[in-house]
Amino acid sequence: MEEAGEGIKKELFILYLSYKDPRVSWVLRLFTLCVVAYAFSPIDLIPDFIPVLGYMDDLVLIPFGLCLALKWLPKEVVEDNRMKASELEKEREAKKLDCRHTDYFTLHCHCCLAVSTNPKSPVKREFIYRDIVNVVH
Repeated sequence: MEEAGEGIKKELFILYLSYKDPRVSWVLRLFTLCVVAYAFSPIDLIPDFIPVLGYMDDLVLIPFGLCLALKWLPKEVVEDNRMKASELEKEREAKKLDCRHTDYFTLHCHCCLAVSTNPKSPVKREFIYRDIVNVVH
């Protein structure tokens, strides 16, 4: 189920990129905009509190709109945007890893400084500064 959700998110991102592509006609742009907006909009045609029918519109309309839009769009536009989406996803993953490393380093420095500024701390400042230098290099 999770894989299907990831696939739909990726396809919606491809539709968004297709919406911005100048090779797509204005009618298809309008349709792709409607599909993407409906998928991310908190407003539904049938409210979710209505049993069964509330979720059926999300389960039927969004995949149906995705299929129609991807079928109507030119193949070369869809393929180009698939490649662009996968490149952007790789860049995002690389940035996410860089941010994690920076966050761990920042947390480590804050902890070390908190310990070193405490006058009752048994840890000597020289060890903390050496530890920070080792993390940096």
